[in-house]
Amino acid sequence: MVEMTKNWVARMINRHAETVVEIDKVKKHLANASNNSKISKTTFANLALVLRDLKSLEKDYRTMLENENVTFTLDGEYYAKIGKIDEKKNPDNND
Repeated sequence: MVEMTKNWVARMINRHAETVVEIDKVKKHLANASNNSKISKTTFANLALVLRDLKSLEKDYRTMLENENVTFTLDGEYYAKIGKIDEKKNPDNND
């Protein structure tokens, strides 16, 4: 049972990290869209909605991880580590 919990927590950490990286990507796209007159207002609004939803998802993952005693340090160490995520899929993962 403990091993299953560890695997679940590891997957949640990866999903949280992927979400944080995706938030950064969407922020960059949103900044570019605001400076580009060729991007429609509808597309810009859709990007804003995606960003809002990703932030909500990140908050949910954070809450679940905090409930499993995963700590988020104030010095940003966690975020520095997840910024270097390897996007290769793990063949041992059943996702």
